[in-house]
Amino acid sequence: MSNHFAAIGLGVTDQDSFRALVSGLLERADAQPVGGDVRQHVWTGTGGARVVIETQGRSIAQVLPCLAPAGEPVSVTGVALVDDETARVGLLDGPGGTMVCPLAVDLEDRAVLRSRGGTAPEGELRLAALAERLTLHTGGKAAYEASQEGREIGFAPDFLIPYGLFRPEGAEEGWVPSAHAGFAGEVLLAEAHTGDVTGGRFHRLRVRTIAGFEVDVAVADEELTDSPVAGHWVDGEFFMTGSLGLAPAPGAARKRWWSRRS
Repeated sequence: MSNHFAAIGLGVTDQDSFRALVSGLLERADAQPVGGDVRQHVWTGTGGARVVIETQGRSIAQVLPCLAPAGEPVSVTGVALVDDETARVGLLDGPGGTMVCPLAVDLEDRAVLRSRGGTAPEGELRLAALAERLTLHTGGKAAYEASQEGREIGFAPDFLIPYGLFRPEGAEEGWVPSAHAGFAGEVLLAEAHTGDVTGGRFHRLRVRTIAGFEVDVAVADEELTDSPVAGHWVDGEFFMTGSLGLAPAPGAARKRWWSRRS
């Protein structure tokens, strides 16, 4: 199982390499004020690898590795932050339509949503996911369905299960949902990329899952035994991210991190 940074071609192995990576990305990132002393720094690299760094004053508050989503947006309702990092949304089958399922997701623009009260009655969400475990079925849908035969519980070829919303037995009082889900679907597009910071290789996939929803998926090269192509099928477990397209308050499009200006 690869970590979330490896899924987008950014290898970090310990705290020192993590600090060095974040420091370097802050130098390259576009920074915009969100409100008060909060800033959102967005770095986007090869293949849409993206890291969103939230700072408060002179401190780093949050770091979110993700993949710049580019698929068709999904209509959502009842958007609400459950803590400073994760939002719960309802995925709809179309604008003003019926809810297909709930989902927990870590939003790229969560700092902006937080500055607006942490909720939104509706929106358009572009979904992305970082693969924590991914199985590639090179024989397509038929191969996936064959993999489900003989199981006590089989899963549909386009299932989506919001695991992160399920409260574990014995969970502590302060438990909140996490942005994790399992899903399966058809690969619509597949690209291989080499990261332009640490040189890690990863694959960017467009996957069509339940209700025709499109999810942009990043998976580390070492997680795969074959190179994905359109028509393959995948299933796995994922860290869910995405963007509502919320814009921060107007401000300087690019500023260097404070410690480098001293």
